[in-house]
Amino acid sequence: MREECLSALDAAGRQGWGRAEVFAKRGRSRRFRLGQGMESVHSSEEAGWAVRFGDDRSSGFYTASGMPGGDLALPEPGPGGLRLPGAAATSWRECESVTHPLLSEAEGLEMLRAAQGRLQSEIPESYFCDATVDDGASESCIVSSNGVDVAFRGRAAVLRWEVLGPAPALDRTVVTAAAVSGRELRGEAVVDRAVDVLRIRRDGRPVESLGARIVAVPEVSARLLSASMGAFVGSSREESAQWLGATDGEVGGRHLSLVDDGRLEGGLLSAPVDGEGVPTAARELILNGRLGEPLVAWDVAVGASGCRRRSGWRDRPRVAASHFFLVPDATISPMSLVEDLASGYYFVGSDETLDAKSNRLSLGVYGYEVAHGKPIGPIFGRLAWDPRKLLGKIVAAARDLRFVAMGAMVGAPTLEIDGIDLIPDP
Repeated sequence: MREECLSALDAAGRQGWGRAEVFAKRGRSRRFRLGQGMESVHSSEEAGWAVRFGDDRSSGFYTASGMPGGDLALPEPGPGGLRLPGAAATSWRECESVTHPLLSEAEGLEMLRAAQGRLQSEIPESYFCDATVDDGASESCIVSSNGVDVAFRGRAAVLRWEVLGPAPALDRTVVTAAAVSGRELRGEAVVDRAVDVLRIRRDGRPVESLGARIVAVPEVSARLLSASMGAFVGSSREESAQWLGATDGEVGGRHLSLVDDGRLEGGLLSAPVDGEGVPTAARELILNGRLGEPLVAWDVAVGASGCRRRSGWRDRPRVAASHFFLVPDATISPMSLVEDLASGYYFVGSDETLDAKSNRLSLGVYGYEVAHGKPIGPIFGRLAWDPRKLLGKIVAAARDLRFVAMGAMVGAPTLEIDGIDLIPDP
């Protein structure tokens, strides 16, 4: 693929564009699906490439499917110049799972069948609507007139279940999990989460409380945290501070550290460089409770790490988070946060999406009321909060960091949060 990219770069140069970049990507994927009376496996392959070209005054963008070639039909450029980063040395250790083959047809379907069987043995009255596993692998290459010349591989697998709870309510529950390789997906843990939520929906009672203290598992905590991500992406430090109300730079307690890491070991979006060929690195957005530096690109701040991602070969690079996560505390076990909770709530599941109203967000959650460190009954409701103030309400973080795919990979450990509102379902 590198030779084809270089050929296309030479062709852009022959057409008079001394400033050009070629990006190419090819991938293969396999989708396994299991529903009521239905099983299917679908395999696909895709390849495509893009050229950015221009000078100080104008620029253009060209895309095509397949592999790059020397026959370019570049469009007329439009207004607005083009700047490209220079080449930079970077070390990279590829994750071993990247080399794993895709799940075979037998492996993928058996994974779903086993999960379905276990779920219905736990809650026979549940209805298993739809389940999918997407397992994919890709190769990417970037070359430019500024000397960028890099290739890398990617790997990702996502499991999604949709289940209907017991009649008569027939509430819909969606549970997801992600891993670098399909063989790393933990079906048992996903079943446990689905069973917990279905039982709470069946047996729980609605609850409301203002200024509650809660403990939330990583999948719930990550959805809460995701609403604060925009404050750190493409903004100046001053803009981030203004949005968070951190006039003196203090956002939370010393236990609070927030990072975005484009080369996180074992991360689904990990790569040696971003979508422009700039080396990736960990960026400390908050360090020990104080505001650090936000995610900005190389042409905005000297020494910035690579943070312009491409969603696909048809897309231009844009500033975006990759692995955005709250740093865990290796000394704190998740259950110790529950055991130390004198009065509050422990949430083990949530809805997929946040609802917005004015400056407050809400999220449907499912869990248990806790008294003196022990669950005393299942409950459900909606957490409501101002995302600008959430980080300052985090009391403690446990050691069990996990990620949820939400555009970027958003990660959190089990969190203890004080002063968040529980409101009834609308």
